[in-house]
Amino acid sequence: MERRYLLDTHIVIFFLCNPRELNRRVYDILSDYNNLFYVSTVSIKEIIHLYNIRHFIYPHKRTQRPQ
Repeated sequence: MERRYLLDTHIVIFFLCNPRELNRRVYDILSDYNNLFYVSTVSIKEIIHLYNIRHFIYPHKRTQRPQ
Protein backbone atom coordinates (compact mmCIF):
# COMPACT_ATOMS: atom_id res chain seq x y z
CA MET A 1 0.00 0.00 0.00
CA GLU A 2 1.38 3.36 -1.02
CA ARG A 3 1.85 5.90 1.76
CA ARG A 4 2.99 9.50 1.48
CA TYR A 5 5.41 11.23 3.81
CA LEU A 6 6.66 14.77 4.14
CA LEU A 7 10.20 14.39 5.42
CA ASP A 8 11.76 16.62 8.03
CA THR A 9 15.17 18.12 7.33
CA HIS A 10 16.86 16.05 10.02
CA ILE A 11 15.40 12.79 8.74
CA VAL A 12 16.72 13.50 5.25
CA ILE A 13 20.20 14.33 6.57
CA PHE A 14 20.36 11.28 8.82
CA PHE A 15 19.12 8.96 6.08
CA LEU A 16 21.71 10.23 3.61
CA CYS A 17 24.65 10.65 5.96
CA ASN A 18 24.19 8.28 8.85
CA PRO A 19 21.26 5.88 8.50
CA ARG A 20 22.42 3.94 11.56
CA GLU A 21 21.17 6.82 13.69
CA LEU A 22 17.58 6.21 12.61
CA ASN A 23 15.43 3.78 14.50
CA ARG A 24 14.52 0.59 12.69
CA ARG A 25 10.90 1.58 11.95
CA VAL A 26 11.88 4.89 10.34
CA TYR A 27 14.61 3.21 8.32
CA ASP A 28 12.17 0.57 7.07
CA ILE A 29 9.65 3.21 6.03
CA LEU A 30 12.31 5.16 4.15
CA SER A 31 13.61 2.02 2.47
CA ASP A 32 10.20 0.93 1.20
CA TYR A 33 9.97 1.73 -2.51
CA ASN A 34 6.17 1.64 -2.34
CA ASN A 35 6.13 4.85 -0.32
CA LEU A 36 6.25 8.36 -1.73
CA PHE A 37 8.43 10.96 -0.05
CA TYR A 38 8.31 14.71 -0.23
CA VAL A 39 10.84 17.26 0.95
CA SER A 40 9.81 20.89 1.22
CA THR A 41 11.77 23.60 -0.53
CA VAL A 42 12.47 25.11 2.89
CA SER A 43 14.11 21.85 3.98
CA ILE A 44 16.21 21.77 0.83
CA LYS A 45 17.34 25.34 1.45
CA GLU A 46 18.18 24.42 5.03
CA ILE A 47 20.23 21.39 3.92
CA ILE A 48 22.13 23.55 1.42
CA HIS A 49 22.80 26.14 4.10
CA LEU A 50 24.02 23.51 6.58
CA TYR A 51 26.26 21.99 3.93
CA ASN A 52 27.70 25.39 2.97
CA ILE A 53 28.62 26.26 6.55
CA ARG A 54 30.18 22.79 6.90
CA HIS A 55 27.74 21.76 9.59
CA PHE A 56 27.69 18.32 8.00
CA ILE A 57 29.61 16.57 5.26
CA TYR A 58 27.87 14.19 2.92
CA PRO A 59 29.84 10.93 2.77
CA HIS A 60 31.09 9.72 -0.59
CA LYS A 61 29.75 6.25 -0.01
CA ARG A 62 26.44 5.56 1.72
CA THR A 63 26.63 2.92 4.42
CA GLN A 64 24.06 0.18 4.72
CA ARG A 65 22.14 -0.33 7.91
CA PRO A 66 23.17 -3.61 9.55
CA GLN A 67 20.60 -6.39 9.65
